Amino acid sequence: MVRKYRVRDLILGILVSTTSGIVLSLILWMLLTVVYLGSQPLLKEGIRALIESPNVVPMSPKIGGIGPMIYSTLVIVGTCVAIGLPIGFLTGLYLYEHPTSKLSRICRRLLEVLVEAPTVCYGVVIYLTFILALKEKLAIFSSLSLLFIIIPYVAIQTCDILSTLPAELKETCVALGLSRWQTLKVLTRAAWRALIANMMISIAKVLGETGPLLIVAHVTVKLSWGPWIYHPLTSVAPVPLTVFIYAAARAALSKVVMLGWLACLVLTLMAFGLFIIARILSRTIEIL
Repeated sequence: MVRKYRVRDLILGILVSTTSGIVLSLILWMLLTVVYLGSQPLLKEGIRALIESPNVVPMSPKIGGIGPMIYSTLVIVGTCVAIGLPIGFLTGLYLYEHPTSKLSRICRRLLEVLVEAPTVCYGVVIYLTFILALKEKLAIFSSLSLLFIIIPYVAIQTCDILSTLPAELKETCVALGLSRWQTLKVLTRAAWRALIANMMISIAKVLGETGPLLIVAHVTVKLSWGPWIYHPLTSVAPVPLTVFIYAAARAALSKVVMLGWLACLVLTLMAFGLFIIARILSRTIEIL
């Protein structure tokens, strides 16, 4: 009987190791492909590939860059973060402070539904609500669609992080006569590293989101710098949408495909940077 269990464990171990090796190999292959193909425009154009506008003229040897797309992403994500993080954080504080109230339970269920729902549904909601009425795709609409992603995630994670703190800490604050907001201030200061790490991950989530942007963002192959500065009330094309559009370009616009790989590399590095910061903060928490 013991030998039977050992054989079964050995077979399961081999299957798990083989499957993990295959998955890790595929991930490594994809990352190396993105790095190799995405670095080609940088080797040809240098830093200009991150600043200039794309050159879609077929006969021109110049590739151009994705500068306007990067700036558009910063506008969209920055607007979303500026609006969504405070709302999500305050909502998380409310869920933590009133866990048994009826409103809190309803709010928690709705947030969980939003987290699990397909993100493309948020783009459909914004399209039917604003874009059909105004007949224009503005950057602010892309930011609004991303709010459905960042607010539920930040709210639920903030509540869960504060719930992991020792109960004695809150009881001590109450015993000292601190008010409710003073108590929450002490608790958030005690868990600030975890809260910031959670916010970094939420920003990385919306940074690479493509589903809702396919419906609400401005779809264009060429986005040039204009005499204006891109802001939430202009039509812009973010980097994730650029990757999707340029990947479908024909062979006649092979330079556009190269810029698509560059956009994919930039997006990957930006997301990795945020995840690395979150991981460093998490390790700091474990050490402390």
